[in-house]
This record gives sequence, C-alpha cells and structure tokens, in this order.
Amino acid sequence: ISWITEMEDNGYEWKDNDGNTTDIFQLLKAYNMNIVRLRVWVNPETSNANGWCDIDDLVVKAERAKNAGLDVMLTIHYSDWWADPGKQNKPQAWATYSMSQLETAVANHTTGVLNGLSAKNITPKYIQIGNETDNGMLWDTGKASVGGFSNYAKFINAGAEAVKNFNSNIKTIIHISNGFNNDLFKWNIDGLLSNGLVTSNIDVIGLSLYPAIADWKVKVDETYDNMIDLQSRYQKEVMMVEVGHPNDNYDVTYQFLVYMIEKTKQANGLGVLYWEPAVFNGWRNYNKGAWDDDGSPSVAMDAFKNNATLSTNSTNLPLEKTFKIYPNPSNSSVTLSANHQKTQILKIYDVHGKLQKQVTINSIQKEVDISTLATGVYFFKADGFVEKFIKN
Repeated sequence: ISWITEMEDNGYEWKDNDGNTTDIFQLLKAYNMNIVRLRVWVNPETSNANGWCDIDDLVVKAERAKNAGLDVMLTIHYSDWWADPGKQNKPQAWATYSMSQLETAVANHTTGVLNGLSAKNITPKYIQIGNETDNGMLWDTGKASVGGFSNYAKFINAGAEAVKNFNSNIKTIIHISNGFNNDLFKWNIDGLLSNGLVTSNIDVIGLSLYPAIADWKVKVDETYDNMIDLQSRYQKEVMMVEVGHPNDNYDVTYQFLVYMIEKTKQANGLGVLYWEPAVFNGWRNYNKGAWDDDGSPSVAMDAFKNNATLSTNSTNLPLEKTFKIYPNPSNSSVTLSANHQKTQILKIYDVHGKLQKQVTINSIQKEVDISTLATGVYFFKADGFVEKFIKN
C-alpha cells in the first residue's frame, strides 16, 4: 500500500461501507489483514518517483501501520524507482561502482533502512532482498542471464546478511514473479545456490500472481503446485507477496482471492498480500485496485474476511443479515427493511462487481428507485451483508 501517502497528498481519502472517512490502515485491519507491504527506493528524489517511497516516507507509513496493530513487510528495490522483471536499474549514485562497492552499498542501504525504522521502534517481520528479481538485480552487473548469477548471489547475500546482523529474527525473502512458472523459480534459485548463495540467508520464497479474468483458476492451481514443489525442493517457507486482478469485474476478483487464499492455506503458505488494493478512481492508471470509486472497499475485499466463501448465494455470504429487500424480483422500486435505524450506505452491484447505484439509508424502511437499472441480476450490499436481487 505504498502509494497511500502520495494519494493523500493528492486529496484522496478512504471511507468505510457506511460512507465515513476512515484511516486506511484501520480499514485494512477491519478486513482482517494483519500485515502491510511497503516498498523503499534508494534515492527517489532523482527519479519519476518525485521523492515518494524514500526512507522518511517509509517510516511514516510503517509507524501508522504499527499504530493500527499491523505488522510490516519491507520490500527493498535497490533502485531509485521501480525494480521488476523488466528492469533492475542501479541507483544513479551507484552507477559507476565496482562489484565490491555495490556489495557494500547493498549492505549499507539495507542497514540504513533498518536504522530509520528502528528510530521509531519498528521492526519489520519480513524483508525482501530485491523485488521480482527474476533475472537478477542491479543490472547489468547482477543480471543472471548474462553470466551474472555469481554477482546476483553476492548481492542477495549482502542484503540478507545485513538484515540478519541487524536482527536475526527478521525473516528474509527472495521474490520472483509469475508464481505459476515452476521452471523460472528453479532456474533462478538453483542458479543462486550453484553460485554462492548461502541458503541460510533466505527464509522465505515470495511469489507474485496477476492472472487474467479468463484463467485465474488455472493459474492459482499451477501456483499451488509450485508452492508445494518449492517447499519440498528447497526446504523454505512460501508466501504470496503480490497478487492482483483486473478491477472491471469485482465478483471474479472476489472469487480469485478466496480461492488464492484457500490454496495458499492448503500449501502451508504464510499468507497472501494484495498489491495496492487501496487504489481507486484511476490513480496512476492502475486497474487492479480493490476499492470502489467512492473511496469505500469493493466486494472483492470481503475475500479477506476469515469466513469468506466462493458461493454467490446470499445465504452463504460471510456476514450477518441486517436487512431484507422486497419485492424480489421487481422492475421499478424495492423496499429495504432494516433491523436497526443506524445510517448506512446501500450499494447496488451488477454481476460483474461494478457499482451501479448508491443510496443512504437512515430509517427502518426505505423505498429505493431501481427504474434506471437494466434488466438482470444485481447484488445489494449494506452494513456488510449482501442480498441477490433480480430486476425484471
């Protein structure tokens, strides 16, 4: 959720499902999340990041997480901006460093980040040494595909040993994308182990998964198989450190997340983290957020409730029923009958999980105009409960 401070600086705020402006960390906690993943860049002032996600910004977010009762996972990119499978650029200040200087820089930067957090009495539970290092890091010196496995291993060792020297209880992670691609993981990790990676320096293998709407179940099943193999092959714990799904169909996103969480549990994985779920309303053109455009959580977020289910039958959805809707079906209006007078927001979603209408309810009975809705199936959500409805 590393974009949140920049989003707040641009006027964004988050709401609960009753329309109340609420701190995003408290909202995540309310959805049963217990850890947040935060990135840090080396000198983002020199990049298009415009200074965001430097150590100071990281500490602000980590302190808010701690105050909300959330653990922190740290992702160190070892770059001034994005490091991912397509680019692993050296920080500008490190561009001319020798191999030994780069090792020292990795260690010193890692320690510097930890010192910044320690000043606020914050200890991360997990630290990633690099981000999606499918083909190494600090290119081209540590690019695995061009003879850089030895250097890549030295960089991982340098970062991990800096963490262990600082606090041996912090678990270290190596992170690779495309969690369904077992061959990629074996190529990467075998290459590291054959070229000097100290196996005890890494505790966890982190995976990413961003499936399409059409193949999410197949990709989750393949990722499950990969998690099982990785644990057996390398004797390491596994975790889904990044997942995401297109936000043009929140019903499918909900099903994907529930299934991903369940398969991760079955594989004895440590957890599932959604990448930037709090994004909404077109922020940075990112189309995989899990928030509605009004700033409140979408139905996809219900997947993180402890008793979430894949069923779309309202009698099986995970929250206590607090209202009834009648007549059902109807073609012009319906009456909502609540069991309390608390002000709440009624949201009407289509079968694709897109918000179609929103109404404030502040009485035991409320007539709702549905005449503008197209004929079809909808889901009414209020006070956390979801009711299936047919417009005829």
